[in-house]
Amino acid sequence: MSYTNAFITLAPDCLIAAGQVPRQPMSIAGLEHALLLAHPYRYTAPDLILEVQRRHKQVSDTDLPAFRAYLFAKSHPCMRLSMLPKRWGWGVHYDEQSRMAIYGAETSDYCHFAMRSDLRVMPARPSRRVVGSPQRSSI
Repeated sequence: MSYTNAFITLAPDCLIAAGQVPRQPMSIAGLEHALLLAHPYRYTAPDLILEVQRRHKQVSDTDLPAFRAYLFAKSHPCMRLSMLPKRWGWGVHYDEQSRMAIYGAETSDYCHFAMRSDLRVMPARPSRRVVGSPQRSSI
């Protein structure tokens, strides 16, 4: 899912208070981080998913059209489920054209986006069950 004029803040259970580089550069989070940091506001969500998966699975240029069709035959989670805002301390801003950039939670830009009333501001999904949340039945 892609957003327009939105900002994803850290998950409520994120233990990091400043943006950190994911430890494994070829992980999904590592690739998302590298691409969004090197090219702010270049990628929309579908563009980022394609480029991250392409690099992660080492897909060649000749196989890209078939890989794209395969990849987008199923739905993909939005950046609220990304490990960048859930674990690594990065907020995600979507501009008016749904292109993304990331900002470390320690930055003034992060604070600015988090307080803007003209943006849809929402937290990333928690990584673990929050105290008081309903538990699933085992039946």
